[in-house]
Amino acid sequence: MVELLGLHMPEIKSGDDLSRLIYETSRKEYGGLKEYDIIAITSKVVSKSKSYIININSLKPSQKAIEISNKSSMDSKWIELLLRESDDILAVLPVKEFFNRNILNLKNYAYNIEDARQVLDKYPYLFLTRRSGLIWTDSGIDSSNVPDDLYAIPPKDPDFEAETIWKSLSDIAGKKIAIVICDTEVSLNGASLDRAIGCYGIKPIDSGFGKHDIYGKPKYGGVDNIADEICSSAALILKQTDESIPAIIIRGLKYEFSDKGLKYYRLDSEKAMEAVKLIVTRTGMILGYDKFLKFLKLL
Repeated sequence: MVELLGLHMPEIKSGDDLSRLIYETSRKEYGGLKEYDIIAITSKVVSKSKSYIININSLKPSQKAIEISNKSSMDSKWIELLLRESDDILAVLPVKEFFNRNILNLKNYAYNIEDARQVLDKYPYLFLTRRSGLIWTDSGIDSSNVPDDLYAIPPKDPDFEAETIWKSLSDIAGKKIAIVICDTEVSLNGASLDRAIGCYGIKPIDSGFGKHDIYGKPKYGGVDNIADEICSSAALILKQTDESIPAIIIRGLKYEFSDKGLKYYRLDSEKAMEAVKLIVTRTGMILGYDKFLKFLKLL
């Protein structure tokens, strides 16, 4: 049986020993860690403990930030922070317009309509960005659960952070464990979904492609993204507001050890572009380029 055990931890501050806090909380609430426990941790508390926090008032907007600010009606300092923390800005998502045009129904998403509209007035757009080999909205920069004018920046090397926590926590607990660092992103239906951005001690994908099914046939598929599934499951308890549960123990899940981290298994940007080119050429070859042009018109 797989168990999800939430760790109710105090507010994490700069310089806190996150591994020690996780261990002490696990002892207090569950008698400690067990062999092969997986600890899923929000990237926010990693950022807080490592001082990856920016006061937006310390930033001076560049000319490019001012230009984007004028076009988007967003704070130029916020745009400057986004530019500094992004390897590239790929697209703009007009979220406020999605709701204003009823493409998305705000009543289905909002805890309080008026508060939700205030958020949309401040952030009418999300920016699709590339950062540290991952695709993000707003490069994962987040102002929730930090004081006004402060923004939490995701770790630039989440695998390194996961390995650091793994080494420390393994030593303290004396157990074989795994670490997965989770962050919240926007899903295709407009809701949020937690995903893994870094890990250590666990193979993040299941290499089951071609594995025989119950009829003995090689299966097309079977490559589960275990790390993402862990974060999505953990999010049921982690939440994102005032629950004060920044880490979860996943107990009883069988997994394969790996010391390679998530980026070893990730499709990098160059290979992703090669994949897109192949999709375009093979669509044209098999279905005709008129089909591809029709698809582009839908966009």
